[in-house]
Amino acid sequence: MASQSSDWVLDVNVLVYAYIAQTPAQQQCKTWLEASLQNMGMTVWLPTAAKLGFVRLLGSGIVTQQPVPFGLLHDYLDTLAQHGAKEAMPGANHAAFWRIATGMIGTKGNDITDSHMAATAMELNASLATCDKGFARFTGLKVFDPSAAE
Repeated sequence: MASQSSDWVLDVNVLVYAYIAQTPAQQQCKTWLEASLQNMGMTVWLPTAAKLGFVRLLGSGIVTQQPVPFGLLHDYLDTLAQHGAKEAMPGANHAAFWRIATGMIGTKGNDITDSHMAATAMELNASLATCDKGFARFTGLKVFDPSAAE
């Protein structure tokens, strides 16, 4: 599961899959994330939007049979930070990148969060680690699917 980027922005689905890790694809996300955090040459970025989605999806039981207690979800995010994941805060140029990303795909409705994630990755000159093939619609966005077979 090699890729050429040394900086990663995590999409919510990678966080969810790494946490659940019930299927082979989800296990690949977990393995990739753990290896990326251990690699000192890589920066793993956690956008607030991805963290919010992670807590919302798992804490509400939308993707699990039972809601996961919020404390456990926050503990997991804290553990990722303790292992080197960094908060991806919008920088001075984020608004410009977001404007470009939203205009690129004719953004509406659910695309707002995707365009924000794409803009975050582009602003950080990082690859977006996601299992969502829909991000290919963002011209110039580097995308990597950690669930894909080698």
